[in-house]
Amino acid sequence: MPKPKKSKTSLHKPLLENEAAFDFTTSQRLFESLIYNYCSADEFYEKYWEKCHLYIPCLKEEAKEDGDGVNNRETYFRSLFNQAILKEIVMSNNLLYGVDMCACRFDEQKKCRINSDLTGPIKIGKVESLFNKDEMTLQFHQPQRFHDELWKIQERLETFFGSAVGSNIYMTPDGAQGLAPHHDDVEVFILQLEGTKAWKLYSPVKHLARQSSEDFDENEVKDLTLLDTILMKPGDVLYFPRGTIHQAKSIKGTGHSTHLTISTYEQQTWSDYIASIVPSLCQISENTLALRKGLPWRYFKQSSSGNFKQQLKMALISLAESIIENEELEMSDSFVEYFYANRLPPFGHMFDQLGQNPTLESKVRLTYPDHVFIMRGKLPGQDHHEDKDEDSCDEEEEKEDDGKESETETHVFYSTRNDRSMHMISNEKPKALRFPLECYEGLQILKNSASKFLSVSVLKLPPPKELDTIVALWAEGLLECKEEDK
Repeated sequence: MPKPKKSKTSLHKPLLENEAAFDFTTSQRLFESLIYNYCSADEFYEKYWEKCHLYIPCLKEEAKEDGDGVNNRETYFRSLFNQAILKEIVMSNNLLYGVDMCACRFDEQKKCRINSDLTGPIKIGKVESLFNKDEMTLQFHQPQRFHDELWKIQERLETFFGSAVGSNIYMTPDGAQGLAPHHDDVEVFILQLEGTKAWKLYSPVKHLARQSSEDFDENEVKDLTLLDTILMKPGDVLYFPRGTIHQAKSIKGTGHSTHLTISTYEQQTWSDYIASIVPSLCQISENTLALRKGLPWRYFKQSSSGNFKQQLKMALISLAESIIENEELEMSDSFVEYFYANRLPPFGHMFDQLGQNPTLESKVRLTYPDHVFIMRGKLPGQDHHEDKDEDSCDEEEEKEDDGKESETETHVFYSTRNDRSMHMISNEKPKALRFPLECYEGLQILKNSASKFLSVSVLKLPPPKELDTIVALWAEGLLECKEEDK
């Protein structure tokens, strides 16, 4: 696959709040307005999330209308993406097939998907030919990299879900179908932007699938249970859980169709989480006798036996009980590290230090609390015996009375410097500041204060490092400072 180029141009500034159909007051209010206030976020989680699909039509009689009698939600959805926006983005950026866009169509005769298999730079003339002459669906990847309103929406949704939120645009010619029946490995929200599209949803072969499927052929589709047939029009929203088999076709005579797919929760399962924290769980064995017992003699010859599996079950029960009992256990959470390393940066953020250089008399607050996570532990891949740089805590000062070094530090992960142009395209390394373990409580107080200014003295950071800690956060653009009121 060709490497993505980073010379991206951001286009289409966000709408004014009174022009938007979504409520950006909080991340939860944004989500609830996305589902048209059909229900509360808690109700959605209990009744629909990972359970069943939900179709929310754009109700004309209940929605505000503009001066021309056009539904405000329809107008807003059309502004999120259209052919003019696609043309401007393609002509203003160095885009590549396979990275930024692909094209395909579903052959009605052969009942299979045909891909364009194009590589190299994307030119607008060829894009228009693929769409108008070859009747191919254009799949534009991660448009939030270019469209500010989508950046604004998805950045807030990432805060709400605590998980990366990606998106794709599907632009389908009149009466055409782009993809064969398939299922995805993500939770999906469909926003119909232009035209009319008929969707068919089928019951999953495997509920909450962790991997996307290959295309289903005609015979396989015949054996599936049809859950629903939905005709989506501009302003409509559809949600379905990962594993739901689906296909969609634009309606002949209604013009081309454009829809936005917003997706989240890729490999965000309990299984994935447990696999990621196994190294941390091993710490428990030091205080749990059942886990310090040796394996049976020649265990590898009996690992498939019922007796061995029963012993393994008992060990896992002991492990689970120890997790609950061990309040001091610090589990390294690679999920969090990955999320903060790869999520969108704060909407509209331009790196800068805010306020004057901090002093011990300053009042401070985090600039973007939702983009900062404070954790105790070791950085990924950090060798406890490796040499530390000058910015980390002093070796001699951190040695305990028995001569052993502390095994944990305070880490401040942040996403304010993440590269928007690479969002969901490539994985970045975590960005984190390291502080002595004793800074943890004070930094948590700062985090929990949200937008409220606090005196540095309130944080009770350990001397003589309190000013160094505050200055490091401020220098990285994570902290806003102002002088103490006289």
